Amino acid sequence: MVDKRILRIQENIMRQHERGTASDEALADINSIVAEAKGKATMTGDQIRELRKREQLSQSQLATHMYLTANCIQKWERGVTHPKGPALAMLELIEKKGLAFLIS
Repeated sequence: MVDKRILRIQENIMRQHERGTASDEALADINSIVAEAKGKATMTGDQIRELRKREQLSQSQLATHMYLTANCIQKWERGVTHPKGPALAMLELIEKKGLAFLIS
């Protein structure tokens, strides 16, 4: 369970980020702290970028294969948001088996 104070800090930083008064880096940092506190596995923006490059895909191409928007992939790679649920599972599958496994 995550301390409610940390969640409040995250909410404040998210609001500040929406207003343009908090950096992408600050948002990525607090999101990482919360994800770590929750004990949930996640992929970093660098890991997603490397996965995409390994598969020789643009952000738009990866988004198409995952039925998402390129903007979503871009936010993951910048660390503004993190993949979760089915999107995280799909990325982990691509990482382990390759994209060809999904589209064959």
